[in-house]
Amino acid sequence: MAITRTSVLLARNSMFGIQHQMDMALFSSFNISPCTSSNKVLFSKIDYALASFNAMIGREPLPSIVESNNLLSTVVDVKEYETVVSLSKQMELAGIPHDVCTLYILINCFCHLRCVDSGFPLLGKILKCGFQSGTFTFTTLVNGVCKEGILYQAVKLVNEMLAKGYRLNSYTYSTIVNSLCKVGKITEADGLLGKMKSVGCVPDVVAYNSLMNGFVSRGQMDEAKKKKKKYLV
Repeated sequence: MAITRTSVLLARNSMFGIQHQMDMALFSSFNISPCTSSNKVLFSKIDYALASFNAMIGREPLPSIVESNNLLSTVVDVKEYETVVSLSKQMELAGIPHDVCTLYILINCFCHLRCVDSGFPLLGKILKCGFQSGTFTFTTLVNGVCKEGILYQAVKLVNEMLAKGYRLNSYTYSTIVNSLCKVGKITEADGLLGKMKSVGCVPDVVAYNSLMNGFVSRGQMDEAKKKKKKYLV
């Protein structure tokens, strides 16, 4: 369990209190910008990151959300996604509220953990607060949904975003087209590819090849040739 594991690690590292304070003095000296990687403090071990987090939430005043997000991003870098979710909960309990950057980080983690259903409420929270969610966030959710095989949900999400005026990139579409073709839903993939082109998004090689291979695998060579002419115009 993530929470138990994190709690054990934090407790184990608590004996290094003096060293933690020295670590945090170093940590605080960085000029940190939110949601960027160029200024991240790079930890060599997850234990060290957790020890630093323990020191952060125990200090007065509490660390800024920027510092906290920076540390969460560092834990993401070492692919400890469950730990990130656990630490984010402890942040809130300590009185450090989440901001839009925290929500982006959590959406990414939930998708990696194949818990996409937990990511959708966070996207709703972002939009409800009036924040503009970037293409990366939508693509992350779409990719997560496709990995879980819930393709209808991916198509629904794309349609909802288009209806709200968001522009999606070719990678977002290609992810769904490729997934649809893999499960034999060629007609649906063709429809999505057509919609993609209608909104001015040029299909990339992945989307195009996925569709062509889908028709070929069905023995529909003539249809493949027709689509080739259609999408190459």
